[in-house]
Amino acid sequence: MRIAALDVGDARIGVAVCDELGLTTRGIGVIRRHGGMRDLDAIARLLAPYAPERVVVGLPLNMDGSEGQAHH
Repeated sequence: MRIAALDVGDARIGVAVCDELGLTTRGIGVIRRHGGMRDLDAIARLLAPYAPERVVVGLPLNMDGSEGQAHH
């Protein structure tokens, strides 16, 4: 099963996908954030060739492992 991962930041969204066996992951691009549907459309275009079955979004953590604050 192919999985895509998003690392959502204030200015950019990092996008990665794993191989079909789920053994390795590689970054496939960075999207500059504009907001709303523009961001979602850009993510969809970037992921289309890979057809992931799932998408996960990174959880921001502080250096001590506690949950950090996500900015919108």
